[in-house]
Amino acid sequence: MALQASRRSILHAQSSIGRCVSQRWRFSTSIPRRIETIQVESTSPAEAALSSASTHSQPQPQASQGPTLSDALPLLQQNAEQAAARKAIQYHVSRTPSNNLPVYHDTRNGGTRRETIIRKISGDPAPLRDAIRDYLGVAEDRVWVGKVTGHVYVKGHHKATVDRFLVERGF
Repeated sequence: MALQASRRSILHAQSSIGRCVSQRWRFSTSIPRRIETIQVESTSPAEAALSSASTHSQPQPQASQGPTLSDALPLLQQNAEQAAARKAIQYHVSRTPSNNLPVYHDTRNGGTRRETIIRKISGDPAPLRDAIRDYLGVAEDRVWVGKVTGHVYVKGHHKATVDRFLVERGF
């Protein structure tokens, strides 16, 4: 019976090869798109001389009334200011795959030691530690950087406050 089924499937596959090829678009993951051709005018001097010497004249394209450099100047200045602000921040806190901030509560020693941990820090974590210390208004010994992991640890459960701090900074 299994032998008959395999023969049947082989015969069916051989008879439907032409149909499968013609209907391949049904199983494709990409959407078929119409391909358009565009005409490109050259700007080289040699080709420009040839086109001007030809007997067929083509209509010259009109100059576009698009944005000018003076229109783009405020945007360039704004981008430069943002780049300077990014350079001033020497650290970056990446989000998790679920788009949450990597700030966690940790309870150790049977519930007597509570910490807030900030993970996924790239760059120098020391300025982040100092900024969090200033934002929370806590003593120096209550916020530190882990030597091995590079995570920032805060004594106490301050997840909501640290989340607010990171969101205000644009992370």
